[in-house]
Amino acid sequence: MNGSDYLGWTSGNSLTTITSLTDNSSWNITFSSGDAVIINSYDETRSIRWNSSSPRFACYTGGQKAVQLYKMGGGA
Repeated sequence: MNGSDYLGWTSGNSLTTITSLTDNSSWNITFSSGDAVIINSYDETRSIRWNSSSPRFACYTGGQKAVQLYKMGGGA
């Protein structure tokens, strides 16, 4: 990734980088019970989830583990 790439989905469970902002590289992020819910704008059945049996983030229609986002605290 070079700063102008976007995380995108085009088919299957794969995530890829896309060099332009499209519906496939746009995501809606909400939070539910402490988990991030990251849903693709093009296909709302697809969300980014963690596959612990084959360690990777991918774009699934169900199952797998929810994503959690953390904010790094700043020093005083």
